[in-house]
Amino acid sequence: MLVQCEATTKKSEPSVLVGEASTSKAKGKGAKHWKRKKGKAKAAASAMSAPVAPVGMGKGKEKVGSKPNKANDVCIHCREKGHWKRECPKLLFNAGTFVIEVNMITNSASWVLDTGCGAHICNDLQVLERSRKLSRDEVVLKLGDGKAVAAEAVGIVHLVVSDQVRIELKDCYYVPSMIKNIISISLLDNVGFEFMINKNYFYLMKNGYSHLLGKLHNGLYILQQHDLIMTAQNKCKMDNQENAQIWHARLGHISQDRIKRLVDTKSLEIDDLDHLPACESCLKGKMTNKPFVGQTTLASDLLDLIHLDVCGPLNTQARGGFSYFITFTDDHSRYGYVYLMRYKYEAFERFKEFRLEVENQTGRKIKTLRLDRGGEYLSGEFLDYLEENGILS
Repeated sequence: MLVQCEATTKKSEPSVLVGEASTSKAKGKGAKHWKRKKGKAKAAASAMSAPVAPVGMGKGKEKVGSKPNKANDVCIHCREKGHWKRECPKLLFNAGTFVIEVNMITNSASWVLDTGCGAHICNDLQVLERSRKLSRDEVVLKLGDGKAVAAEAVGIVHLVVSDQVRIELKDCYYVPSMIKNIISISLLDNVGFEFMINKNYFYLMKNGYSHLLGKLHNGLYILQQHDLIMTAQNKCKMDNQENAQIWHARLGHISQDRIKRLVDTKSLEIDDLDHLPACESCLKGKMTNKPFVGQTTLASDLLDLIHLDVCGPLNTQARGGFSYFITFTDDHSRYGYVYLMRYKYEAFERFKEFRLEVENQTGRKIKTLRLDRGGEYLSGEFLDYLEENGILS
């Protein structure tokens, strides 16, 4: 029966076979009556509760059932609900950006004519004239992808379009991370320039004449420039020193006799060896300082003279949070004490601790302090304490 049904069914019409159970005794219990129904398989399946067998059309079987609901599905790329990976906006955005960057690889020194950018931008600091360095985050530019980049300098750029036309780009920002230089058409329009686009060419209108400004390249209009007014050129510095003097310095300021021996053995070729001038560095290196006439006399006894000095703050704190230390050195014995401090103003308290200990141990009195006149020693409390105890400073 299935073979006969398939033979009589038109291939242009999808068909289903529906079987219904019959209770007629003449046909037997459980016998089925088969009949063909035209229309879509999905509609027939939803109308009947009996088993449904779809008949293929030569291109595989059609799935029957409810359509998956992607509102509750989670994207395996961005882990967000409401879409699948093939429809993920983040995946499509990244893929599109990659394709654009591959197709638009051009010279980083080229200038792009942009109607959507509100500022002139360059990626080469050397093309700027009368440039001014910008402070951090003084000027922040927002790109098309939402990222923000900081400009490091601002200046003027002069571009030569033709023999009759020169363009001055005022307030051009230097952004080293940009892969191309950008000319803002809106800013040029504000200063009176007129433009025309025709057949992939970008023209500048001036005095009734049109001048070719740019040509379409990979979706961008690239400036057709002759040259830059402000261009940095690499030049070699020519030293006016004599050949013998240069080799004298290169060889570690060796003597003239040693250079002559190298010339005799053909190790060096120097023609002006006899005209070697006096080397200023050699003269300074052989100079000696005169000895100091006066000699410092040490204190005659213990505690006659104490040297004080405070050091800090240190980059790394000691245990307990100490960032400073103060030293007390006896001039006679050169014996010293070191006290740790958290703050600089603790110098006065540390001095009182030091004085109490050394005077008690030696039985002598501190007579004089030698200070560097720092602020920690010039407080009124410190000076009054020294005056009350007869200590000179």
